[in-house]
Amino acid sequence: MAFVISCLSFSVPAVIAGAAATHTGLHDTFVAYAATVAFLSALALLALLALLAQWLRGHRTPGRKVCPQA
Repeated sequence: MAFVISCLSFSVPAVIAGAAATHTGLHDTFVAYAATVAFLSALALLALLALLAQWLRGHRTPGRKVCPQA
């Protein structure tokens, strides 16, 4: 499943950019594509940092067992 998502995350935007290039020109399409990729990358980084902060808060609680006994 991860392989399919990975392939689609690259191919779908490339197809959209290819279709847009015929109408808006290659330079404008490249700028829009690069800005979109940069925005989505920053959004993913913020989501990762939020998850990391949440995980760290949960593991720093005094008296909380990280690995419960089986």
